[in-house]
Amino acid sequence: MSNELINKLQEKYPQITKKILEYVYKAPKWEISNINPYELANELSLDEETVIDWMLHSVYLGLFDMNWNTLCPYCGSIEHQHESLNHLETDFFCVTCNIDIEGELDDKVEVAFIPKDIVRNTSFDPFENHKSYSNYFFSNNLLFNPVKAELLAPFYGPCFIVESNSSKEIEIDIGENDFRLVSIDRHSQCFLKIDPTGISNVNVVTTNNGFEKNEILVQAGKIKVNLQNKASTSIGVKIHRLFDKQLMKKLRQHPTSFKRFLSGKEVLNRQLFRDLFPIQDLPSDLSLRIGDVTLLFTDLKGSTAMYEAKGDIEAYRLVKDHFEILTKAIRKNKGALVKTIGDAVMAAFSRPSDGLNAAIEMVAELNKYSKDSAQNVGLKLGLHKGAAIAVNANQSLDYFGRTVNIAARVQGEANSDEIWLSESMMNEKDIIELLNSNDYKYELKVSQLRGIEGEMNLYKSIRVSQ
Repeated sequence: MSNELINKLQEKYPQITKKILEYVYKAPKWEISNINPYELANELSLDEETVIDWMLHSVYLGLFDMNWNTLCPYCGSIEHQHESLNHLETDFFCVTCNIDIEGELDDKVEVAFIPKDIVRNTSFDPFENHKSYSNYFFSNNLLFNPVKAELLAPFYGPCFIVESNSSKEIEIDIGENDFRLVSIDRHSQCFLKIDPTGISNVNVVTTNNGFEKNEILVQAGKIKVNLQNKASTSIGVKIHRLFDKQLMKKLRQHPTSFKRFLSGKEVLNRQLFRDLFPIQDLPSDLSLRIGDVTLLFTDLKGSTAMYEAKGDIEAYRLVKDHFEILTKAIRKNKGALVKTIGDAVMAAFSRPSDGLNAAIEMVAELNKYSKDSAQNVGLKLGLHKGAAIAVNANQSLDYFGRTVNIAARVQGEANSDEIWLSESMMNEKDIIELLNSNDYKYELKVSQLRGIEGEMNLYKSIRVSQ
């Protein structure tokens, strides 16, 4: 069965399938337990976009799983791992850092891929040793920061692995400092707080749900801790001294960095993902924050007159052809068709430059189509970028929020073959260069958009040769 599925991949991607699978068969298990397609493409000298498409198809065929990992932006721990969007939440608590994270799909949700057993068994014991534990519960994309590591060294103690139904006794010299016992695998912690009434021999019990107590009063100085694991599986326990304000100030000067990874936003804004996985059992209250998304709205000018002049059948054929032209441009420029509204389109892109490239291509291709078919139609386009919320709209992924409203209103200002851009678009790098290189002139228009408070700076752009 696996050979049959692999053959299907080979037929669709004849140039890269063998190369990727050879790597998957030989790489260390921990390395392919969360595959980053950008890193894989770089490792094998392959085109990034093609590798991402290959991975999505491999998931569709049942050869790989796709994991949605919520990452702590400060320590790089994988706090939660989901195989679908069903239970994904962008807000979470990082037990390692002891803080609440207001997450976004942009940079706090990595989408990684893992081979199914029919391709290769990648399971390894995360509790074998400290290295295995870190490989499993921290992102492979985390970049080592030596300055930050030096700052944290006095606050981070050792990691202990306690097997199921066993115990381990450790000795800690906590001095006058409060400490935490932290279990990433159980998303649990227990505070050891200095108190005159505290004890020096501490019994700490863990279960499948984590630590039985979240606070224990202890004496200053040396204490003995008996870690008793009553859980059905092993547990990892790290010892952390509580961070002080001075450390937090220094840490902010040395932010954590990651290798480039495939973000949740990029996947949602990818047409192939929506094509392959059009129906999901999404929760009705799905609400995922996206910090920065580029939205494109279009409208077909002259369609009403066309219906009157050509009749419904001919007009419908033209509208259908126009949708194919637009969808091709969206797909080519790494975007996703969110929905159609009559003969209008709403599309989403992860990068502003991709959205503008798609818009420029749409105008050019529709003009060519209109000329070849002797149809008098044109396209009106508007682009805006900003924060939005991904929601479930009749079991399909849609966007909601002020950014959506503004993008639709920006498009409403355009006439045929005009691309209107919001100021947030124009402030992005490459946008003016893209307009100039495609012979588009632009001019500032101060506009009052319907339903939007305050005037906005918009930029009307049109091709010079038109």
